[in-house]
Amino acid sequence: MTVNDYFSITLSLPPLPEQKKIATILTSVDTVIEKTQAQIDKLNDLKTGMMQELLTKGIGPDGKPHTEFKDSPVGRIPVGWEVGKIGALSKVIDSMHQTPNFTLTGSPMVRVTEIRKHEILDITEAALVDSNTFKEFSRNYTPSSNDILIARVGAYFGTTTLVSKNTHFCLGQNTAAIIPKDVEPLFLYIYLKSERCIDQMENSVAGGAQPSLSLKSIKDIKIPLPSREEQSKISAAIESINHKLRATIKKNSSQKKVKKALMQDLLTGKVRVTPDPE
Repeated sequence: MTVNDYFSITLSLPPLPEQKKIATILTSVDTVIEKTQAQIDKLNDLKTGMMQELLTKGIGPDGKPHTEFKDSPVGRIPVGWEVGKIGALSKVIDSMHQTPNFTLTGSPMVRVTEIRKHEILDITEAALVDSNTFKEFSRNYTPSSNDILIARVGAYFGTTTLVSKNTHFCLGQNTAAIIPKDVEPLFLYIYLKSERCIDQMENSVAGGAQPSLSLKSIKDIKIPLPSREEQSKISAAIESINHKLRATIKKNSSQKKVKKALMQDLLTGKVRVTPDPE
């Protein structure tokens, strides 16, 4: 479309006082949305700082950070902590290396799309496959609560989502499942999103047309290990921020939907407004 095409567009305009009233209403909604987004930004900053603090200094018996540290393959960690590998602490299962045929009805398949969009797995918009495809792609993996799904290939490699409840789906290509065994699932999930872990994945990824994180690279990821009790404490502290963050993001999404509906009603004349008196 050229500039002249824009000039030729015809508009149906309400009287100027009504235009001003509509603009005032939509501006007030924008202000609410901006304030909620500011809350999201603050919570994200708080979460980042808390992860950095708790995953490197922990929570001591007195509820305060540890004070004695040692060098380790993942950097400085509290003296009482150990270092393990994901492959020794979890079962890592690859997805099928096949391109499926999707259908209009059937069972959901989780792909990189679902993993990158949601911290807690949401399959409401997942692509569907028929029963034979679902059976084939479920051959190596049956999902369960507290599993962690990870994207292996493409721009979003290393992105993870947590399976929060027993859910019916199969795992699509370019993904893998991590089933925690000897580590608190939420602690492992949080660590996979930390700077230390992301650095490890970026250093081990294979180049090419699309970056690729091998199954061996996932298994070789090193993780600092406090006691199971301390893992739970750290997870609970960070999850409290995550809970507020998810609620605020959901609120922001609802506000944007309200604005979209208002624009549809007010800018088409479906709903008329009474201008404020001069």
